[in-house]
Amino acid sequence: MNAALNELGNQLFGWFSQLSIELAALAVLVLVTSRLLSIKSPALRHLLWAIVLLKPLVSIAVSSPYTLFTPFASLLEPSQDTLAFSPVEVQAAASPTIATNSVPLTTAGWGAILWIVGAALLIGRILIGYGIVWCLRQQAQVQHDGPLCDALQQARRTLDGYPKVEVATSPSISSPMALGILRPIIVFPADLVKKLSADKLSLILMHELAHVRRWDNLTLLLQRLISAVLFFHPAVWLCGRMLRREAEQACDDLVVCVTGRSEAYARGLAHVAEQAAHLNPLIRRIPTMNAFAAESDLALRIRRTLGGSARRMGMRARVLAVVLLCPLAVVTLPSCGITSKVSKGAAESSSDNRIWRQAMATDPDEWSEELKTQLLMLKPGSTIEEIAEEVRRKAFFEEVRQRMPYQEAPGPDEWPDELKAQLRVLKPVTPTISYEIATATSAELAIYDVAGWHVRTFALDHQSPGKYSIVWDGRDDAGRELSDGLYFYRLKTEDAEAEFVGKTMLVR
Repeated sequence: MNAALNELGNQLFGWFSQLSIELAALAVLVLVTSRLLSIKSPALRHLLWAIVLLKPLVSIAVSSPYTLFTPFASLLEPSQDTLAFSPVEVQAAASPTIATNSVPLTTAGWGAILWIVGAALLIGRILIGYGIVWCLRQQAQVQHDGPLCDALQQARRTLDGYPKVEVATSPSISSPMALGILRPIIVFPADLVKKLSADKLSLILMHELAHVRRWDNLTLLLQRLISAVLFFHPAVWLCGRMLRREAEQACDDLVVCVTGRSEAYARGLAHVAEQAAHLNPLIRRIPTMNAFAAESDLALRIRRTLGGSARRMGMRARVLAVVLLCPLAVVTLPSCGITSKVSKGAAESSSDNRIWRQAMATDPDEWSEELKTQLLMLKPGSTIEEIAEEVRRKAFFEEVRQRMPYQEAPGPDEWPDELKAQLRVLKPVTPTISYEIATATSAELAIYDVAGWHVRTFALDHQSPGKYSIVWDGRDDAGRELSDGLYFYRLKTEDAEAEFVGKTMLVR
């Protein structure tokens, strides 16, 4: 479990780090653009913030071959020198005697735990909210006639054929709200219908119809889902805040521009806001577009309505939108090419890791023909015997590393007798040193201890091109037995053109 969490944390860090930089840059760009260009249309501002919202989705779903963040690409690409499998994975697969929970949690692992907990809590909050929406729809009484239906028909005619939506009443809410995405319904407080005139009812219904026509509930759902995944990023919460504010102002502007009755609409806002002050806090948090749930923005909305600041998205705004969307789209796509490349490399690396883990978990004598074929494809130019020897050596190194009391005895000379006995029982090792000669030549193989002292030399005769192995008996040039531990060897040819350095483990 710990190894899986560590791996998940590393993957999340690789993706989130690149995405977070671009998301923050995009949010700052939208803020600066809106301020410098003095964009008056809330619909256009809402569109710009929707681009910020779509950034995480685009990074996954779209592949772009270009990036404005090329320097970061090298940081995310897998290194060509990286081993085909990680030591932690080898340890867990090769040693059934070692408990899985002995793998320590890294910082990445703890980060993965925090992310899982945070995302689960926020997704649970969304599910609870939609459970409340479902309950509201079940208990709401759909109106087929009466003043509310008449006001709805008038609102649809004024807005020139907006989508047909049902209207209902409910005693559980204190302000009107639009519920649902595919089957939207506008729910009114049961007592509010009697307190408002038909004219005010029509204005309020126009506002809710505008939310339905703009698909604001779908936008809000996407925003909350993205916030659940990227809850740690301030730009995501800023984006959600701005999207809700601009959506409300865009609907306000639509009603005022179509009817021209700013004062009547402002009075309607104030009247309904008085009722919304007693709104149930649980209802206030449900994921729907409630025009009166954000009282902090109500004063601004009324001032805009009365001050003649209402703006529809006219031709100038549409042209400006096209001009702005092009550079913003370029900024939105940068990590896609990187993500695609890294994902492909990660997928290949994951497949390689799976093959190596299977090889480490199985004795080489029991490898299937399919596994042998896969291993030969991973290490072209090697024989299955060489791969088997390498796997055995790596598995043993991991056993030694796991049992090694590093803090208590950092050097092999300080290993306690009990540990040495365990290692001897585990697997006595007579090091076999393998090397390859590319051209016919004489060569010399020198062995060094961890301190760098030369302990043994093998003078090799004239060697033909090919692969060779030397079995070292663990003695130095004087014939003395050397202590257990890690040793290094270096192969140097006569012409000094080829040199190979490796390491081996000695345990008797």
